Amino acid sequence: MMPPRSMIIVPVRILTGVSFMKNVLLSAVFVGFSAIAAFAASHAGEMDFTVVDADANGMVTMEEATAAGWKWSEEDFTAADTDADGSLNAEEFATAAAM
Repeated sequence: MMPPRSMIIVPVRILTGVSFMKNVLLSAVFVGFSAIAAFAASHAGEMDFTVVDADANGMVTMEEATAAGWKWSEEDFTAADTDADGSLNAEEFATAAAM
């Protein structure tokens, strides 16, 4: 059994009773925060080498990169490790970060 039509419209009018300008402003704020969140997520890994190098030994391991928010696969990391020593130096890190 459907509720009377007036019972459906009243809650909608209460929710949409905000002025047009307030709706526009709230929509703009929502879109802005969504854009900021998307930008932050897409750039989460773009950090300074010294921040990612947690133990400050001048090399970034796969574990350090993952802990810092990088989403590299094992294959990506191995490809970036051009000297095949199991970690990335600053130059290798910069090259990998630019990809």
